[in-house]
Amino acid sequence: ALLVALIVGIWSERWRAAARLMAIVAGGWWGGYLLLTGLLGLRMTPPRSDNWAGCIGIFVAMVIFLVREKNHGALLLAGYGALSGGIGFAAGDFVQMLGRSGWGPIGRYQALQNLDYWKWMERIFGLIMGIGVALGARRLAAGVAAPPEPSGDDRRLRFFALTVLLIIMPWKTFVSNVRFWMENGQFGEPLLGVGPRMWILAVAIGLSVVMITAIRLHLGGRLPMIPKDGTGRVQLLLLALVWLFVIGDFTRTVSHLEKKGVLSVHVSFWMTAMLVTLLVLFSPSKRANL
Repeated sequence: ALLVALIVGIWSERWRAAARLMAIVAGGWWGGYLLLTGLLGLRMTPPRSDNWAGCIGIFVAMVIFLVREKNHGALLLAGYGALSGGIGFAAGDFVQMLGRSGWGPIGRYQALQNLDYWKWMERIFGLIMGIGVALGARRLAAGVAAPPEPSGDDRRLRFFALTVLLIIMPWKTFVSNVRFWMENGQFGEPLLGVGPRMWILAVAIGLSVVMITAIRLHLGGRLPMIPKDGTGRVQLLLLALVWLFVIGDFTRTVSHLEKKGVLSVHVSFWMTAMLVTLLVLFSPSKRANL
């Protein structure tokens, strides 16, 4: 990222401001990693990587950038995120430690044991931080008289964003599903002389072609099934992503639901997706120019 930012910043005056921001946050990652892990030798998550140190560097670099740019709105939102994230992580890890040690009611009642409290820690962390970020966004939105008007023709940027969200991210995520199925011997005999893995690859390529076609038709204004107002498009995209990954993760472990910890995780995923869907269905019908 740092190398790309430097090249783009030198080559294109149009993208120089964006390249400068990318260079600052990429440099912040290297600064945080080299200082905290390289120089001070802090290794908090063995055997995993020490990307946490780079993330601290990114946050510090971003805050410095926002202060110099006098972007008080983004600073406010970053503060909400940092504070609620810290509270969420502490609360979530507290619950995880209770689950691992079997302390209190968890040790007393068999039904509360072996519920994969690592996953519960992640969900509590995300829930509390999500609430905090939402409160910050609500405070910012209250001070905005009207949404900004789109600047120029942004179809190429929209095509890139939708391709990343609906094609690249699912490809990167669901490749692990195929690997998991192979490791657990869930692939059977070849079909028409072609192995199951190649059939799955063919289906994935076909779905990608269909998705790219739908994106191009939408950006060309030739897809009536996509809402015309920005709020409707955002809601549809949110629901598509939520259900895509809930169902995708469920297909990965559907044959391993005999463990109550795995079952509890996936039941909570489905309940969360249904709750998000209900929130979208009953959200105020305000039109937004997004």
